[in-house]
Order: sequence, then C-alpha cells, then structure tokens
Amino acid sequence: MKLTDYKDIDEYRHTFDQFYLDRKQYPLGQVYDYTHEGKLFFKPAAGTDFHRAAERAIGYAKSCPEYEIFVAKADDELFRVTKEDDVSVVAAAIAGRPVSPDEWVKPLVMCVVEAAEDGDLARVKVLVEELGEDVNKRTDDNLWHALNRAAYHGHTEVCGYLLDKGAKINQPDKFGYTALHLAGMGGREKTAEFLLGHGANAELKDRDNKLPVDLARGNRCTAAVDVLEKHMQALEDERSGVAAQRRRDALEAAVVEHTVLQKGISLSPTIKLGKPKP
Repeated sequence: MKLTDYKDIDEYRHTFDQFYLDRKQYPLGQVYDYTHEGKLFFKPAAGTDFHRAAERAIGYAKSCPEYEIFVAKADDELFRVTKEDDVSVVAAAIAGRPVSPDEWVKPLVMCVVEAAEDGDLARVKVLVEELGEDVNKRTDDNLWHALNRAAYHGHTEVCGYLLDKGAKINQPDKFGYTALHLAGMGGREKTAEFLLGHGANAELKDRDNKLPVDLARGNRCTAAVDVLEKHMQALEDERSGVAAQRRRDALEAAVVEHTVLQKGISLSPTIKLGKPKP
C-alpha cells in the first residue's frame, strides 16, 4: 500500500514540524502528518533529518496507541512503526538506505533547548560550559530559547542555572511569550514565583496583548493565577502607596509654604534658618 492510494488524504494534511540537518540551522525540509481512519501517516520531506523523524514516529507509536503509525518512504511506500522499533532501523527505512550518524547532528541550540525542556541540568551544563553555547540563542525559526522551555515545563533549577549564566529573563519568543508567560500558561506556579523573585516582568504583554496572568487564567491554572494575581496586586499597592506618599508630601510642603509666607519669611533658596525678625 502506498500513501498515494489514499485519494482524500490531502484534506487532512498540515505542517507538522521542521527539522534541521546540521549546526548551521539550515532548514532542509518538513515532516507532514496525515490522519485517516485510525491511521497516522508520516511523510518526511526531502532533506529531513531522518533520525529526528524516526524518533518522532516512534514517540507517537508510544503515546498514541489508538492509532496505527505508518511512515512513507521517498517512493510513498508505507511501513508500520511500533513503539518497540529501533530509531536507527526506522531512520534507515525512511531514507531507503543506511543513515550515517553524521546526518543526525542537531544544531547546538536545539540540543540546549531540548535539554532545558527535559530538565536535564547536567546536559545543559555540558552544552553551555564545555561547548560554549549562548543561553540566549533562539532556534532558527526564532521560536524557542532554553529559558522559555525550561519555564514552560516547570524546571526551576534549570531556570536558575540559565539565569546565572546570563539568560535574559524577559526575552520574548516570536509570539511575545516571556518565560513568565510560559510558566503561567503551563501552570508552573513555583517556577512563576521563582521568576518573579528574579526580576521577571509580570506586566509585559505578548503579541495578542495578553499578560502572563491572562494565559494562566485562560488555561485554568488556578495556582499560577493566584501567584501572578498576588504579585500584580502587590505592584498596584506599591504604586498606590507611593502616590499617597507623594500627595502627603505635597500637602505638607503647601502647608509649610503657606505658614512661612504668612510670617513674612522669604522662600529664597538662600534663606538662612533661624528665628524670624520682629
């Protein structure tokens, strides 16, 4: 059976993911997935990183037992992938030939982002300290950077390490999401609290004009909402207190000015303190 035998498959087609072949982050192709009658089809585009495509297909075989997972080779011939399959075997089947490990190299920034997402602090340290990857670097599509992914998945310790290494806490991604937006969106209240304590700005808005608390509220992440609302209220209380103090200071100054003018004391900057002359 070939993928092309499914005549109505195109109506189910959508872009699935973009993969890269080398550390130059040059996008060499996309992987498309198609769903049809309880089957999930993967169609790797020309130049796709076969290893990543194989990992993804096997991952779906594990996480979507309700689907039969099929991968289409270059000639559209289908073969089924199971959760027990070996990545190298599936990669070779997709490519139609043995795949060299040299073709499996990911861009370094993707390695850092994935390690941060997994909460693998030891791997993050190796990539940053030994291989010298920039903690603020974003993936080639300008979407992810390590701090945001760590925050979204609630890996507070990784967030702390990245901040110590110079990560910009309020750096947005292409959607305008900061680490705090993503911590709120993911319902990671402890990570959100940590980020707020390290200077995260709760008043920055994303591309859709939403605050971190809005995203937490939209996803019904009540614990994260509580943390963010408490912080926002503290900011408002602080502003109100400052404003009230300024009003008190202005009133006191006006009273002093009125009093001294009544007694005929000059308000010149050169005035000398002392008792007024009779």
